[in-house]
Amino acid sequence: MALTLNGNTNTISGLAVGGLPDGVVDTDTLAVANRSKILNVESTTKTDSEGYDSQSWDDVSGLSVSITPLAANSKIMVFVHINIGARNDSQAMCKLVRGSQDICVGNAASNRTRASLESHTGGDNHGQEGHAINHLDTPPYSVGATLTYKIQIRVTGNTHKINSTNGDADQTYESRTASSITVMEVAA
Repeated sequence: MALTLNGNTNTISGLAVGGLPDGVVDTDTLAVANRSKILNVESTTKTDSEGYDSQSWDDVSGLSVSITPLAANSKIMVFVHINIGARNDSQAMCKLVRGSQDICVGNAASNRTRASLESHTGGDNHGQEGHAINHLDTPPYSVGATLTYKIQIRVTGNTHKINSTNGDADQTYESRTASSITVMEVAA
């Protein structure tokens, strides 16, 4: 007899006699009931190019997303991909923010800036770096309240662009890219 898997009824038939006794493998032993589930997903993609030159933290326009958790005690998985073009001896730093709270930043250490990432592409106008932030957040919230996640940027000198090189010449060796932020509610 052939082994048959029925996805509609979640059954397996055609097992040979002499296999495992009845009741040996069930949902408890498979831990099916204890798996986390994704309850809610929101995402925003930024496709335009924009320059930043402030040495203070600024919101990156178009890299903000809101989610309203559907259940109590959920966690929020945050995925960020951001492309940064830079020039000369200058750094761009970005941080992940929930509401007005910095999250996923390094420890405080003297005068060092607390950030989620730092970008430095060197001395030309033709480079971009892609960066990722992946963070499982355990936010305080009430069911029905909206949580907003965003990216902020600050630079140490020259202008840095999001989604293009700083030169941004109309040439085939220059590119325009996209950045995104995605949040997923993970059931407790």
